[in-house]
Amino acid sequence: MTQYPIPAVGVFVFHENGIYMIKKGRGIFKDQWCTPGGKIEYGENIMDTVHREVLEETNLEIENIKFITYEQTIEYDEKANVSRHFVFFNFRATVKAGNPIAADDAAEIRLIPLEELRNIDLSAPTIRTFKMMGIY
Repeated sequence: MTQYPIPAVGVFVFHENGIYMIKKGRGIFKDQWCTPGGKIEYGENIMDTVHREVLEETNLEIENIKFITYEQTIEYDEKANVSRHFVFFNFRATVKAGNPIAADDAAEIRLIPLEELRNIDLSAPTIRTFKMMGIY
């Protein structure tokens, strides 16, 4: 059986002097703080995924969307075989409308001041992207 990496998006949603982060309630990075995002559905335009995932997980509509970078996570099982491989296409955006509500696989949502990012348990790909952006 041939396996392929799973394409997904991550969206860094900035608002005022902070960024909206979600605490994952299930799946990859469970119990860690991440950007809203998720898998690109088969046949779905990547920009549609960006809007859909943010709305599903945060109840926020976004605008000013810009591509930042890609990140990947490769996990291995106890026999050193690849068990999961995600490629994240990361974007930045700002809030257009909505009241933040954690939904879908987001257990919690918070507007985190940028200077407090080091005080929360962030996922490794999120930290790498923040570092690349000069924020962490």
